Amino acid sequence: MTAPTQARSYNYQAIEDAWTKGKIAVLDSMPGSGKTTAITDYLRKTELNHVIFVSPFKSEVEQELPKRKLKGLHYVHPRSGKGGKVTQLKELMAEGDKSSGNQLHRITCTHSAFTRLTSESFDQLGHYTLVIDETLDVIRQLDDVGLYTEYMLLGRGGFSEDSKHYQLNDQDWFDELHKVDKQFFETVSTTSKSKSPKKDFMFKLCQIAAHNQLYRYSKGKWFCMLPIELLTKAKRVIVMTHGFENSFMHCWLKIHKVEHHYIDNEKLGLVPEVTLKQELKSNLKLIELTKKLNDLAETRNYESFTKSHWDLLVDSKEIEDLKASLNHIVKEKLCADTSNIFWTCPKGHRTEVERLVPKLRGKVTLQKPLEIADVNEDFIEDDDIAESDEEKGKTHSSWLPCNIKARNDFGHITNCLYAFSLNPPPLVLNLLVKTSGISAKKINATFKLNNLLQFIYRGSIREKQPMNLCIIPADTRALLDDFLKHY
Repeated sequence: MTAPTQARSYNYQAIEDAWTKGKIAVLDSMPGSGKTTAITDYLRKTELNHVIFVSPFKSEVEQELPKRKLKGLHYVHPRSGKGGKVTQLKELMAEGDKSSGNQLHRITCTHSAFTRLTSESFDQLGHYTLVIDETLDVIRQLDDVGLYTEYMLLGRGGFSEDSKHYQLNDQDWFDELHKVDKQFFETVSTTSKSKSPKKDFMFKLCQIAAHNQLYRYSKGKWFCMLPIELLTKAKRVIVMTHGFENSFMHCWLKIHKVEHHYIDNEKLGLVPEVTLKQELKSNLKLIELTKKLNDLAETRNYESFTKSHWDLLVDSKEIEDLKASLNHIVKEKLCADTSNIFWTCPKGHRTEVERLVPKLRGKVTLQKPLEIADVNEDFIEDDDIAESDEEKGKTHSSWLPCNIKARNDFGHITNCLYAFSLNPPPLVLNLLVKTSGISAKKINATFKLNNLLQFIYRGSIREKQPMNLCIIPADTRALLDDFLKHY
């Protein structure tokens, strides 16, 4: 945070006002507005007990919150070890922190741990104020459910036509099998002195069903969706984010007919959006495209530089015709060297772009090791997730995935190339439109803009420093232009 943000005084009545309208309050404001400072200051001043602060990042949960932002308030977090972090989170919720001497119930945990809570913990949530930093990943498509897997699932359960919600016919069947398997795997692990084998895919699907998170949209199209009780069972909730309206999490609330109410940013005392947008505009130098790239966008009847368009360009060798344009943008317009640029395109075409544009093959020296959000690894798909071989090191390729939550590890980098028109997964989009009542156009625009802003705020503009930005997809550039002129 900058000094001016830290020095601001806050009016906490704005938070209470939102809660008088309903238990779910949303603090929606741009990066740099001071929302995290305001909420942690609120927790310090009010000394609330029974709080769960949910963050995407382990470092925030284990270091920054308990040791700096909430220092002295005895916040504790679940640790790795016997039973795992979710089991420890459940115990902390039920019993509090016994080491504090006065049984405090002040907890920090990751999105990953929180979203794996099951129904036996929902009643405990009724005692807690939830603070959720960044929206939760509320829905994901399960791509590996084939026809035989579907046949097996439908033999053990069914779903409602209205909600598409799948339920096992006999919950006890899975619970008993789980106990037997768990005992067996623990025995194997002990005797072989190795880690327990990974759960197979069918087990994971049944586990999701047992947690009431499995949905079937149509034949062969299955999804995991978080139970709404994670929010509705809590005493009260604050969601801190930017771009909440028409986001996946907003759709999720609408699907379940759950209301939310916005905290008045001005009354709370955050930096005004008009100030932040003016600051962003003054620090961003938007790089214009070459005629060839502009012409490509204009001659297409649908979006340019989507995943499918990239596939077409590479398969047809048309990408070779763009080599000169891409090099010109990086070398002449951005004037970037290999260690002062970060960029994105679909992960599967990264190598091809690096072959065409040597300046994009570089390594960025990080100010600290790269940290991406702590996620539930059971169903990670190979869709632009960061490179696991380098995420722990002091350097990283200049390429970054554009669709994951990440820290500002590239805050010293002043050049950004955004070459991806990122759309929501079509089946997820269809499901959300059908069940939430929010239009595809609104969901798609919010998804694109939120991912773009999340990506570019990894660079020097987060530090309120100038940054050169080239956005190749015309539709994505138009969304940013519209965002910057409306305040």
